[in-house]
Amino acid sequence: MAWLYLPYEIQAPEGYILSSVPVNIEVKSGKPAQVEFVNYKKPTLQILKLDADTQKPLVGAKFKVTEVSGKYVGEYTADVNGLVTVEAIDAGAYIITEIKAPDGYILDMTPKTVTLEPGKSLCVEFYNVSKLGLQLLKLDQLTGLPVKGAMFSVVELQGGAQKDHGTFTTSENGTFFIPDLTPGNYVITETKAAAGYILDPTPRNLYIEGGKLNTVEVYNTPAGDLRLVKFDSETRAPLENAVFKLFDEKRLEIGTYTTSVLGEINVTGLPGGIYFVQEVKAPAGYVLDNTVRQVELIGGKTTVLEVKNTALGSLRIIKKDSISGKPLYGAVFLLYDSKDNLLGEFVTDQNGVISFGRNLQAGKYKIKEIKAPEDYVLDETVRTVAIKEGETTEIVVPNEPIRGRIQIVKKAAGYNDITKDKEGALLKNAVFEITNNKNEVVDRITTDKRGVATSKDLPLGIYRIREITAPKHYLLDDKVFYATIKVHDDLVKFEVLNEPADISVTVQKYGNYEALLGQNLRYDFKDIANTSSVELDDFYFHDAIPTDALRLVSISTGTWNERLTYKILYATNLRKDYRVLKDKLNSQTVNEIDCRRETLKLKTGEYITDIKFEFGTVQPGFREVTQPYIICTVNGDLPNEYRFTNRCDAGGQREDVWAIPKDAWVTIIYTNPNKGPLPKTGY
Repeated sequence: MAWLYLPYEIQAPEGYILSSVPVNIEVKSGKPAQVEFVNYKKPTLQILKLDADTQKPLVGAKFKVTEVSGKYVGEYTADVNGLVTVEAIDAGAYIITEIKAPDGYILDMTPKTVTLEPGKSLCVEFYNVSKLGLQLLKLDQLTGLPVKGAMFSVVELQGGAQKDHGTFTTSENGTFFIPDLTPGNYVITETKAAAGYILDPTPRNLYIEGGKLNTVEVYNTPAGDLRLVKFDSETRAPLENAVFKLFDEKRLEIGTYTTSVLGEINVTGLPGGIYFVQEVKAPAGYVLDNTVRQVELIGGKTTVLEVKNTALGSLRIIKKDSISGKPLYGAVFLLYDSKDNLLGEFVTDQNGVISFGRNLQAGKYKIKEIKAPEDYVLDETVRTVAIKEGETTEIVVPNEPIRGRIQIVKKAAGYNDITKDKEGALLKNAVFEITNNKNEVVDRITTDKRGVATSKDLPLGIYRIREITAPKHYLLDDKVFYATIKVHDDLVKFEVLNEPADISVTVQKYGNYEALLGQNLRYDFKDIANTSSVELDDFYFHDAIPTDALRLVSISTGTWNERLTYKILYATNLRKDYRVLKDKLNSQTVNEIDCRRETLKLKTGEYITDIKFEFGTVQPGFREVTQPYIICTVNGDLPNEYRFTNRCDAGGQREDVWAIPKDAWVTIIYTNPNKGPLPKTGY
């Protein structure tokens, strides 16, 4: 199978003409196909400008090139070889017009039309007829290129007199032209060199002939430049204020120069040749290098000479806190040389540093601290340090901060009924917090088995001390007291007493002395109280219902003097573990709770045997405000004069020590309602 394609070129390679002719190509299955496109190089146009008489090329003629359609192509100036080259332009017809003649020549205003063909170059010659007068051409001695900006004086010699024709400056083509000069002898002298060139002040004698263009070529030697760079031999940092002398090849001094802030000296406009450079003054902090260096300058080029300096030795004292390592301001040192001559007194800066810079000769020195930073101990050690040329000797001198400690002895203020400690007994595990004048905690200390707690080393100052944890079974004494550390190694001592903790709870119960079968009884509870000197945890009140004689009907919770929430639990004859009867009760509100079997949905034959109030943690003095009570019904199957006891207890604990008081009430049951009126209650 074969396919027919028609590829065509849409962009030619740079400098080549687009091939606009498509090429048919047949591509067969399984075989590569190749197609060739031919590109012709774009033509080159050259314009050569010549003297009409001498055929000598002329510099400075200016041409305009346009397409025959009038489309502008560009303007071009003939170089020193009289040549203009326009490369890679499109093939076609062009018009070339001279728009500016060389200095000293008549403009050729006749345009020329040329046709450029693909892949070919074309050179077109233009001729200029000279004017009458003088043309000077200034050229570079090395490159032969025109030199712009050179100034000349022209003087005519008239017997013993002179006529000054003025001063003339070469154009960008390196030329100037003076028309219609009278034939005779003239002197041409360069009065100012072009930028970057050396002045040639030698006068040139010239005879001007009449009726022709007199031409003269003058060459200038481009100046050589010297760039001297001074830098640190290690860091290559530029060095300012180094002073050098410059000599010519005959060892005659040319001048004295100083390096800039960039470490540079730039000397321009020197003739090419051999020169000598010598450092006569080193930058501050550096060793003088007075080596004489030879350097060769080449016209038109900058010769770079690099000179390194080795730094003088330097000393850097660093003052630090011996513990934290932080820098210390204000330490004063004396510096001595190896012969114990005092060189000066120096003070550490905000960074704890004394830097002597690059100004110490190599050798041994001594340093001595004569004043320590504030709140630090003076270090009286005399230290010897060795300074090496070009190196920085660094020495770290630590200071021990002035420190003191706080010590506390903890004792019992009286006999402790719980621990059996006697008055004055030493107490362990008391915790104290120490804060500074910024209210920052600087230490926490705990008394040991000897009753002693000692702080870490602390800076001078006033400290606030407060007990935050009391020994077990003792009252916290959180009164703040103060300690002042005044001198180094100060030990400020305190004796602190703790009152023993008193743990006690009370409870009382009242009810009927006598009752009849089926009668409702009321039991009142009072003095359910935390009479301790400390708060108690897990505080509770419990009542055991004498179910051999009674059934619980209801509970009135009473109110309590501390705002909290609590719960009531109950147990039954069929389930001994406690269940919640009521939860999240408000201690400021009286709650009436129905405890009948039907209300609680107890099983047949199931009844409440115990009730328990759980209050959690209560403060010293916690007690009832409105007394709680319970209502019970006497069972109907009891014998006459049956006696039973109702028992209750309350309690709370402090650090695993419990206080649990108990109380009870006895009631007698009568079966004969005619016995007479019975007492209602026991009070």
